[in-house]
Amino acid sequence: MATSVITHIDKGKGIALLDAPTPPTYTAPRPQNKGVTIQEPNAATTTTTTGTKRPFTRKNAQVGNFVRSILKPHSQQHGQYTLQVDAALNLNHLNTRLGAFIRNSQNYHIAGFSIHKWGASTPLYVEAQALLEGLHWCSTIKIPFESIESNSLQLVPRVNNHWKDNSALSSVVQLIRQSLSLFPNASMRHISRVFNSAAHKNARESLRHYDRIRILFRGLSFPPPLYNCSVSLCPSSLQLLQKNKK
Repeated sequence: MATSVITHIDKGKGIALLDAPTPPTYTAPRPQNKGVTIQEPNAATTTTTTGTKRPFTRKNAQVGNFVRSILKPHSQQHGQYTLQVDAALNLNHLNTRLGAFIRNSQNYHIAGFSIHKWGASTPLYVEAQALLEGLHWCSTIKIPFESIESNSLQLVPRVNNHWKDNSALSSVVQLIRQSLSLFPNASMRHISRVFNSAAHKNARESLRHYDRIRILFRGLSFPPPLYNCSVSLCPSSLQLLQKNKK
């Protein structure tokens, strides 16, 4: 690069030469290390809170407990009872089994019944039949209850929302509402079949009883009884019945 010279000529003075400013030197950038760099934490981020860090597995457990709390039966106050109903179908032999149980506030089943009927309809219809028979049974033996639990997701809203049409199911639902007038404080809710296993087992037991009767009547000209009912009561429920009759 050529160096420029600037001259100044004044009267009575010689020529003064001024050096041009030194141009800046160019420095090539240093090659950067492409490896992994570890940044030191800032002073503001070094302080941590005193709370404990919750692992992800605990969050999953909390969600699982929330779902189970929705599906499981509600906790009852002392002295309250719950009616659980269920039904089962046998399409091969065209018969229906109905079952119900009374559960107390300590989650003990104190009374139950199972009914066998000839004929097989839709699952929703037999669930409605099981509820109707359970209400008649409770009103007959005068067992008070505060809630009704059924694992039929289609039946519960039809009973609670005053559903009505011209079907045979609607007639049964109307009879259910009339029977519920005897229990003004009772409410109905849906539960999973896992928590309604006692009523379902009672309905299945009626099927085994029917199979034994069918074997006894095999080869005869007349059919087995059209209606069969079995009732089981524990000592505490007998005391309850005696108390209600007084």
